[in-house]
Amino acid sequence: MSALDDVRKKFGKHQTGTRKSSRSPSGQPVPPSAGSAGSQDERFQPLERLPPDLEQRLRAHAERWGYSRDELADFLEWARVDPSGWLLWVARAEQRAACAVHAAELARQGISLQDIAAALGLDVAATRKLLLIDPACADVSRLFLVQPT
Repeated sequence: MSALDDVRKKFGKHQTGTRKSSRSPSGQPVPPSAGSAGSQDERFQPLERLPPDLEQRLRAHAERWGYSRDELADFLEWARVDPSGWLLWVARAEQRAACAVHAAELARQGISLQDIAAALGLDVAATRKLLLIDPACADVSRLFLVQPT
């Protein structure tokens, strides 16, 4: 499951005016009218523009995972409704990415899965999953397809 699938599972695919109520990354409810004209609830008024840092970070995340333009547009629209929640979300995604890069470097050195997990401070199952799904680990993921005995 990709990170986008995870986000969609939690928050739903956004289609302005047709989406049922869902939640933003910070847990704040987002009504179907969020981002559409005529919304009267000030809590849900999207920002006209995202802070440049957040937009840049979301674009980098989308590029890293190979999101389509439509998927990126959804992310940016959702972020305008709840910028603080998305800032937290993207910070966690960046932390996972840094962890994956480090894990891949250790795997390239022939370090065992158990030792990589210990170095990252993760359990073995979480480390294996990280190595299997993260784009930074594509060249070493085949080493971890079979659970070690």
